Amino acid sequence: MNALELRLAMNVRDFARSVDFYETLLGMARITAWHDEGEGPGIILRIGPGRTLELFGAPYAEPDAPPVGGGFAIVIQVDDVDAWHDRLTAADVPIARGLVDNPWGDRSFGVVDPDGVRIWFNQVTDPAYAAQLG
Repeated sequence: MNALELRLAMNVRDFARSVDFYETLLGMARITAWHDEGEGPGIILRIGPGRTLELFGAPYAEPDAPPVGGGFAIVIQVDDVDAWHDRLTAADVPIARGLVDNPWGDRSFGVVDPDGVRIWFNQVTDPAYAAQLG
């Protein structure tokens, strides 16, 4: 497969808080946003070339739905994982795991978004691992 875009789509409980987290704290660029009568709000944010995140607020996100934070995580490769760690720690974002040098060839840490989704930031440190990733 050669996908032209990879989009993660998530229902969120507090739309404004989640938009602030992803757009302001993580610096994802807004592509488009909407609020349809009876449908609720939505937004598409650019993570990187060909990679987007789509968030849906109530009523898309059922108010009594179970938390969305289980079962998957978002992994974002960055060029300076220490700087991202410092930035998010200073912003009091909940840290799931501190900085670790992993045996497979990257350095990473994890945070928790407003809905409990784990977001892992990593920086490749091993050239052989980088070559395998492409």
